Amino acid sequence: MRLCSWNVLADSYVRASYYPRSDPALLKPGARAQAILDAIVASPANVVCLQEVEHAFVDAARSRLTGWQISYEPKRGKPDGCAILARPGTNVEDVGAIVFADGAPD
Repeated sequence: MRLCSWNVLADSYVRASYYPRSDPALLKPGARAQAILDAIVASPANVVCLQEVEHAFVDAARSRLTGWQISYEPKRGKPDGCAILARPGTNVEDVGAIVFADGAPD
């Protein structure tokens, strides 16, 4: 089994001043979602763990990655959370929340 972990940078946390060498078009809300999904589909990973995932990205993933198992856990009081995506045929059991003091669910 191959596993990938990736902090995708939630749109809510993007500030152009933090990324002065980045293409400003890629810093707009939603601009990176399809490229991220393209990379996930092209990767050899069976399971992809994502951090700083927002609801809009999860919706886009569910629309595009039909047949994939997608679990999402939002943080409490934050615009983002974590997601686990598993390719069809990959058996992922016992997916649950890990509680952290920085806003994760109770």
